[in-house]
Formats: sequence, structure tokens, C-alpha cells
Amino acid sequence: MLAELGSLLRPVREFVELNVPHGESAVIARLHATAQVVERNYNGDTARFKARIPPHLHREFSPFIVTAINGHNSGNRKG
Repeated sequence: MLAELGSLLRPVREFVELNVPHGESAVIARLHATAQVVERNYNGDTARFKARIPPHLHREFSPFIVTAINGHNSGNRKG
């Protein structure tokens, strides 16, 4: 019951996939501080994440969003 209450009280978050260049360490730190990171992969040219971000932070992370998990391509960086 507590888990259900917690999920109902938690703010709505957008589930997205992001590619962040390793040199953008401030963006990676901000993502971990403000989002619910579900998957992370630091191998390759960019760090890749699947995360739930608060809607009011979408604009901040939009340069790095590759896909909204619901299937909509944002048209931004592909990494």
C-alpha cells in the first residue's frame, strides 16, 4: 500500500533516452541529481541513459534527448 501511495504522490515524469558526451560532466551530474536514472551505459563515444525526468526540466535536457520512450523521436543528437 505504501508503494502505491508513493507512486501516486510522485510527480509525473517523462521517460526518455539520452546521449550525453562524456565531456558534459555537469549535465550527467544534473541528470543524476534531478532524474530517476533507470539505465546507464558509459561505454562508447557518449554516455547513454534511460531516465524519467520531470517535465519542467525537459528543455534543459532536450539537446541530449534521442527518443521519448513512448516511441517519439525528438530529432536531436543521436551520438
